[in-house]
Amino acid sequence: MLKFFKRMLDFIKRIVGTKNEREIRRIRPYVDQINSLGPEYEKLSDGELRAKTEQFKKRFQEATAQLRDALEAARAEASTADIERREELKTQIEESDKELRETEARVLEELIPEAFAAVREASKRTIGLRHFDVQLIENRRGKDLGGDVALVFELTDWARDAFDHRQRLPGPPRRSVDGTDLP
Repeated sequence: MLKFFKRMLDFIKRIVGTKNEREIRRIRPYVDQINSLGPEYEKLSDGELRAKTEQFKKRFQEATAQLRDALEAARAEASTADIERREELKTQIEESDKELRETEARVLEELIPEAFAAVREASKRTIGLRHFDVQLIENRRGKDLGGDVALVFELTDWARDAFDHRQRLPGPPRRSVDGTDLP
């Protein structure tokens, strides 16, 4: 009987896959997207790559600004409203907050591949090491953001700071896109 259940479990695993295999299948599109951005990011100058951080922050702010303003206006009105109106506003605030969090999560999902591609290219340029796909998978698995804005900006801030401090970092010679050594 035990052999039967073991064979059944093995059969199910072959069809559905192990938890790890399912997780990798779920994350693989992110890695493929990051890899597809690689050639585009290699063509960027150091200044353009450094500016990506601010572009990411700006895109995030623009996508959420209207919702943030509406939420703040509702909170401000609730602080001075009478009790009946305050209850209505409380429900409105909760709905607005939920919508804001969903929008933030959606925008971050769009930014993640670009942020990782920027960090990968910055790492390659500053310390001469390129993240392997498995490292991107592990980063993505460990950082299922759920609206964690700080991570995306922390990664891209790291990339920008790496450029700013590159002159002081020992390491391999910097190379331009065409492969020649940079000063």
